[in-house]
Amino acid sequence: MKLDEVAVLYIITKLELGGAQKVCLSLLNGVNKSGIKAGLISGSDGPMTSRVKNSEYVYLLDSIKREVGLRFIISEIKAFFQIIKIIRKIKKD
Repeated sequence: MKLDEVAVLYIITKLELGGAQKVCLSLLNGVNKSGIKAGLISGSDGPMTSRVKNSEYVYLLDSIKREVGLRFIISEIKAFFQIIKIIRKIKKD
Protein backbone atom coordinates (compact mmCIF):
# COMPACT_ATOMS: atom_id res chain seq x y z
CA MET A 1 0.00 0.00 0.00
CA LYS A 2 1.49 3.33 -1.06
CA LEU A 3 0.73 6.81 0.19
CA ASP A 4 -0.61 7.79 -3.21
CA GLU A 5 -3.47 5.33 -2.68
CA VAL A 6 -5.00 7.53 0.03
CA ALA A 7 -8.25 8.89 -1.37
CA VAL A 8 -9.77 10.52 1.72
CA LEU A 9 -7.91 12.62 4.28
CA TYR A 10 -9.68 13.76 7.45
CA ILE A 11 -8.28 16.69 9.41
CA ILE A 12 -9.46 17.40 12.95
CA THR A 13 -7.90 19.55 15.65
CA LYS A 14 -8.27 17.32 18.70
CA LEU A 15 -9.39 13.75 19.33
CA GLU A 16 -11.45 14.34 22.43
CA LEU A 17 -14.54 12.46 23.56
CA GLY A 18 -16.97 14.42 21.40
CA GLY A 19 -19.52 13.54 18.78
CA ALA A 20 -17.59 15.03 15.85
CA GLN A 21 -14.46 13.12 16.79
CA LYS A 22 -16.34 9.84 17.15
CA VAL A 23 -17.99 10.39 13.77
CA CYS A 24 -14.61 11.20 12.19
CA LEU A 25 -13.03 8.00 13.53
CA SER A 26 -16.08 5.98 12.52
CA LEU A 27 -15.88 7.38 8.99
CA LEU A 28 -12.14 6.70 8.86
CA ASN A 29 -12.68 3.05 9.84
CA GLY A 30 -15.69 2.62 7.55
CA VAL A 31 -13.95 4.07 4.51
CA ASN A 32 -10.86 1.92 5.13
CA LYS A 33 -13.00 -1.22 5.52
CA SER A 34 -14.75 -0.48 2.22
CA GLY A 35 -11.44 -0.75 0.41
CA ILE A 36 -10.86 2.98 -0.04
CA LYS A 37 -7.70 4.22 1.65
CA ALA A 38 -8.29 6.97 4.20
CA GLY A 39 -5.95 8.96 6.42
CA LEU A 40 -6.20 11.30 9.37
CA ILE A 41 -4.31 14.38 10.47
CA SER A 42 -5.01 15.53 14.03
CA GLY A 43 -3.51 17.31 16.96
CA SER A 44 -1.66 15.01 19.31
CA ASP A 45 -3.88 15.94 22.28
CA GLY A 46 -7.01 14.16 23.35
CA PRO A 47 -8.03 10.90 24.99
CA MET A 48 -8.92 9.23 21.68
CA THR A 49 -5.43 9.54 20.19
CA SER A 50 -4.52 6.14 21.63
CA ARG A 51 -7.13 4.56 19.33
CA VAL A 52 -5.33 5.69 16.19
CA LYS A 53 -1.71 6.53 17.01
CA ASN A 54 -0.37 3.26 15.59
CA SER A 55 -2.66 3.23 12.56
CA GLU A 56 -1.43 3.59 9.02
CA TYR A 57 -1.79 7.04 7.44
CA VAL A 58 -2.45 8.73 10.78
CA TYR A 59 -0.41 11.83 11.52
CA LEU A 60 -0.61 13.32 15.04
CA LEU A 61 0.96 16.77 15.10
CA ASP A 62 1.93 18.62 18.27
CA SER A 63 1.56 21.92 16.44
CA ILE A 64 -2.19 21.54 15.81
CA LYS A 65 -4.01 23.21 18.66
CA ARG A 66 -7.68 23.81 19.20
CA GLU A 67 -7.09 27.33 20.47
CA VAL A 68 -6.79 30.08 17.88
CA GLY A 69 -5.34 33.54 18.44
CA LEU A 70 -2.31 35.76 18.19
CA ARG A 71 -0.43 33.99 20.97
CA PHE A 72 -0.74 30.73 19.00
CA ILE A 73 0.23 32.19 15.62
CA ILE A 74 3.61 30.44 15.43
CA SER A 75 2.00 27.08 16.22
CA GLU A 76 -0.74 27.73 13.63
CA ILE A 77 1.81 28.57 10.92
CA LYS A 78 3.86 25.49 11.81
CA ALA A 79 0.74 23.29 11.68
CA PHE A 80 -0.23 24.73 8.30
CA PHE A 81 3.12 23.89 6.75
CA GLN A 82 3.19 20.42 8.32
CA ILE A 83 -0.23 19.66 6.87
CA ILE A 84 0.88 20.87 3.42
CA LYS A 85 4.00 18.68 3.69
CA ILE A 86 1.92 15.60 4.58
CA ILE A 87 -0.54 16.22 1.73
CA ARG A 88 2.34 16.60 -0.74
CA LYS A 89 3.90 13.39 0.58
CA ILE A 90 0.60 11.56 0.11
CA LYS A 91 0.15 12.90 -3.43
CA LYS A 92 3.80 12.50 -4.49
CA ASP A 93 4.00 8.92 -5.69
